Amino acid sequence: MPRNPTRKLGERAVEFLRVLSISPMTTSQLADKFDLSLSQTYYALKLLEALHLVKREVAGKAHRWSLTGIELKEAKKYARSKVERMLLNFIIRSLEWS
Repeated sequence: MPRNPTRKLGERAVEFLRVLSISPMTTSQLADKFDLSLSQTYYALKLLEALHLVKREVAGKAHRWSLTGIELKEAKKYARSKVERMLLNFIIRSLEWS
């Protein structure tokens, strides 16, 4: 049985938030930095975008991601799917412990 995918996704999302707190990055830059495929990276970023934690600017084919500055507790109102709620709870717990 595979490892809990939400945990892996949550760990990835926390790392993305930490890196993006330093400076905006493109999907490709994040994928290269974490040795992930573009689709894995984009999926995590899309979930973070749905929670209004990150925003993107599109310039041609490049998507540049940055933090929105929204509080994690405020992001709860945007969590619509089960995956989004689980991801947000994981992020909140992870950041409380760090």
